[in-house]
This record gives sequence, C-alpha cells and structure tokens, in this order.
Amino acid sequence: MTDFQAATTVVYNSEKQKFLLVRRADSKDRNPGLWEFPGGVVEEDETPREAAIRELHEETGLKGEILKTGDSGIIEADIGDIEIHPFLILVQSSRVELSREHTEHQWISRDELDSFETVKGLEKELEAVGIEKE
Repeated sequence: MTDFQAATTVVYNSEKQKFLLVRRADSKDRNPGLWEFPGGVVEEDETPREAAIRELHEETGLKGEILKTGDSGIIEADIGDIEIHPFLILVQSSRVELSREHTEHQWISRDELDSFETVKGLEKELEAVGIEKE
C-alpha cells in the first residue's frame, strides 16, 4: 500500500521532436530547483489519467493526447511511498505558460536528460512509456 498516488507526464512535441522538462521553484519544500516532468498528486475523485491531463494543463497551460500509459512504479520519498503513474502525452503546441510551481522549462532531446539535475526516477518514467536511451 502506498501513501500517495501521482501522475507524471512525459510530454512530447512531435514538431520539435523533444520532451518537456520543468524546473521546480526554489520555494518548494521538496526538491527545490530540480528538473522534472509535469505532474502531481491524483485527487480523490479522479483517475491517474484524469490527473495527468489536469496537472499538465495546470502546470504548463498545455493540452495533449495520451499516447501511452506506462507501468506504475513506487518511489520512496520523505513524505512516504508514492505510486507514480507515467503517461506519454503528445502536444501540438510548444508555448508553455508555467504555474508558480516552476520557474523555467526546456524542450530537450532524450540524450540531453543527463545534463540536468533531476528529481529521482525520471529515467524509469521514460522507460515506462517506451522511451529508451539510444
């Protein structure tokens, strides 16, 4: 049994052929300043799919289509065990409007991920939705 469920969105723009990373605000209690994929807690009255679409829009202003649902995994965090539900989402726009949760964003290729200081588990999220290292 996990303490929380979260949805994470591996956002892909086919025109750019890149993925979206967002940088957590320095004011955040957990993982300030680290890069992550948009996502968040699954609310009581929604499915992980619904949470993924909602969080993507709240955090970036983007709307997209879920292309693939990855296998969920567990991350041990200081607040408890979190079950992560990863989704690969295709977006048509690259115009990001960040919420206050994040301070910047980058569209990156898969190979560029290693050059960012990220939250725990991003590699597993990519692999879960079928995005392997080249």
